[in-house]
Amino acid sequence: MIWTIAVPLKAAGLRKSRLADTLRPADRERAVALMLAKLARLLAERRDVRALLVSPQARGDWPFWHQDDGTGLNAALADARRRVGEGPFAVIHPDLPFLEDADLTALLDLAMAEGMAVAADRHGSGTNAIAIADGRPVEFMFGPDSLARFANRGRCGVLHRYGLAVDIDTAADLRLAQQAGTLPLFD
Repeated sequence: MIWTIAVPLKAAGLRKSRLADTLRPADRERAVALMLAKLARLLAERRDVRALLVSPQARGDWPFWHQDDGTGLNAALADARRRVGEGPFAVIHPDLPFLEDADLTALLDLAMAEGMAVAADRHGSGTNAIAIADGRPVEFMFGPDSLARFANRGRCGVLHRYGLAVDIDTAADLRLAQQAGTLPLFD
């Protein structure tokens, strides 16, 4: 079974805007680039995955790309899923500095067992990844308190794994990744 894994990426200049008081624009771009490159490597090493970048701009290092036309994250992901057609589909956000292959395997395996799986953020309210194995229709609704909205959509496994839970949205998140050495200290 081949999974299509969509990786949403905002336009340059808009990435990690919540860190504007913590990092200069160039450093925010660099942090995103480092995490995106790690995710790309993890996906490229798997035989059961086709990685699909969902972004306003194509990138030469991603073989498959779906254009985000500016209608918003959830609409762009719904359009990407519609265009790739039937088959297992997942969304993994690229700002996960602790993500490892075992985390991806756990997400996909849980989706295979339950039909759908979501990965909780470390606060237990947001969603950093979703995997849909059974082809069911799913309304994407990433954003505040998305975990409960996704999990209440019928049979759905909820995954709590460190590599999928820690995303970089705040200065505290950034410090955590920097202290662990998964992101560099910026000037």
